Amino acid sequence: MNYQTNMQKNLKYLLSLSGKNQHDFAMQYHLSDGTLSSYLNGKTTIQLDTLIRLQEDFHFSIDDFLTRDFSQADLAHANAKELTRYQGLYTMYYFDPSRHPGTFDQKDQLEYGILYIQSISVPFQPDINQLTGLFGFDLDGLRACWEHYRSRPDALLQAIPQEGIYRYQGQMHFLEGILNFQLNNQDKDFILYSVNQPRGQKAYIGGMGLCASISRGLQRVPCMQYMGSCRGLITASPGEIADHLRLGKEDIHLNLEVRRLLRRIDDYFNPYAEYQDLDTDEKEILIQHHLERIVLDTIETQVLPFEKATQQRDYQWYQWIKPFVEERE
Repeated sequence: MNYQTNMQKNLKYLLSLSGKNQHDFAMQYHLSDGTLSSYLNGKTTIQLDTLIRLQEDFHFSIDDFLTRDFSQADLAHANAKELTRYQGLYTMYYFDPSRHPGTFDQKDQLEYGILYIQSISVPFQPDINQLTGLFGFDLDGLRACWEHYRSRPDALLQAIPQEGIYRYQGQMHFLEGILNFQLNNQDKDFILYSVNQPRGQKAYIGGMGLCASISRGLQRVPCMQYMGSCRGLITASPGEIADHLRLGKEDIHLNLEVRRLLRRIDDYFNPYAEYQDLDTDEKEILIQHHLERIVLDTIETQVLPFEKATQQRDYQWYQWIKPFVEERE
């Protein structure tokens, strides 16, 4: 590794960042014009006291100054600009797994969270987006969050009460057209929320994505389901929001299905019905088929109530939330 070359390149880079000419730059760091010129041309090794003065102003590590090319950070920064379109506050809508319907007449209980995305700047490195996810709000608590955000966004996280709210920290990453939000709750739980990477350059307004988490006994935290996000507070009724999130089959009426099966069994063994030519084994196979269908439909509806979210459903959510979005560019 050529330390001299890195020092030469990085000094030129710092000179360009300062916006000064060589003479003023030399004066600021107690150098003669000739000494600075010698440093810039790589003829002389930069002295330690000069490096320390530069470090105090530009906040780099001397090890990085010797081993890295700071100008390459600009390229990485350009690639990271894509992340800035996601910064801001989002409302997260999902079903509470601890209060999922236990009977066929109950409705899913909507739960609410927020996702707050802030940009963190690191000298000579690309900016990163720091994620804070908070889950377990009721509707009043969610409205209070947005009131705090509108008045003092910098103090939002300090204004949110600790009790009953599950806090997560994390970052976001791109992976072949998928945008992943990775959140961790002090290693007690891990949430991965994935959405299709949106096209264009405008501020992201939200979407519908797959949420998966460990959720080791944590209530009011999204588990394995589709979760909707919106850069704003949706003022529609919870039932209307739930209808957009509920991607599974319609509820089946178990009592009605059982009555139908009993009538079918009665028909099978009625000597005057159309099934009189079937032997007992064939009738039992038909009954078994109907029982299996009822059991499978029940499992899919009550235990696994979510299906693949098509691009059309994702687009429908995107179009539906537009009137509720705040801070659109």
